[in-house]
Amino acid sequence: MTLTVAAVARRLGVAPATLRTWDRRYGVGPSEHTAGAHRRYSASDLARLVVMRRLTLEGVAPAEAAAIASSATAGDADAALAEVTSVPRSLLEAAVSDAAAVSSTVDGALEQEGEDPAAADEAPGETDPREQRRPERLVLPLDAPTAARELLRSADASDVHETAERVAAAVREFGTARAWDEVLAPVLAQAGPGRGLVLGCATSVLQQSAPLVAAAAAASGHRCALVATCEEDSGGLPVLALATALAEAGLGSRSLGARVPRRVVAAAVRRSAPPVLVLHAQDEAAAPAQLEELLLVRPAPLVLLSGPGWQGVPRGGQHAGSVADVVRAAVDAVRR
Repeated sequence: MTLTVAAVARRLGVAPATLRTWDRRYGVGPSEHTAGAHRRYSASDLARLVVMRRLTLEGVAPAEAAAIASSATAGDADAALAEVTSVPRSLLEAAVSDAAAVSSTVDGALEQEGEDPAAADEAPGETDPREQRRPERLVLPLDAPTAARELLRSADASDVHETAERVAAAVREFGTARAWDEVLAPVLAQAGPGRGLVLGCATSVLQQSAPLVAAAAAASGHRCALVATCEEDSGGLPVLALATALAEAGLGSRSLGARVPRRVVAAAVRRSAPPVLVLHAQDEAAAPAQLEELLLVRPAPLVLLSGPGWQGVPRGGQHAGSVADVVRAAVDAVRR
């Protein structure tokens, strides 16, 4: 019994392109091809891929994960440990345990997913209709810079080291505001298995700017901007990006974080009287009514609304379409 590329991709939660990359770069691919160069995965192939996927999600480099996956048979952690000793035994045992469970239930999975086991091998030259219908990956905008496309490719291949390097390079080359607007935000808007990897790498890179953010806040004193998200929004990373971008422009900020109740934000505004309040909405759930209490606070700060989640701009608020727009408006307000 064999599986198509599309079926394996669904089982693992990766894009079909990722499977082809793993096969091409690391040799972890299908053990057989049918007539017409069709790629088919056996139960043992799937078991190796489960190990590969589990280890890369835990931060193991893809090349090392592939070596382990190729040397380990389902349920045999000792064989892999004989080859590689840098991976904790508990992690390796969990990975091969997953592989054993998956390989023993491939036939049942095929039936649940609606594949006809009797028709597992297509006729020469035919293509799995699901592969024709399903896009391999959501596509970046046509004007997306090369840095964004390269980041998406490395994340799609679950390459932790390369993804982290590309995030760091974008921040170094463009600065945080432009890196977020042109590289990170477009990639994070994609729905796919690589999103979590980019999210983690971006958080790690931006957290390294904590000393800069703290120094800018100390230098700005009472003229610090206040940064928070909407009450229902969990966008902690955008808040970190905003604070870092403001610090790079010489403006200090105080971050209240994510999911902060409106009354707490209002109390912070009353207490510290910031010149600027940046309120971020990442999810499409931010209605103007949520700002009513904040817009009544006196003395009134400049209220900048950032993020794609706002469904309207109330009187007294100003929508900023990008992090760069936030930085420009905040700096202008503070330096008037």
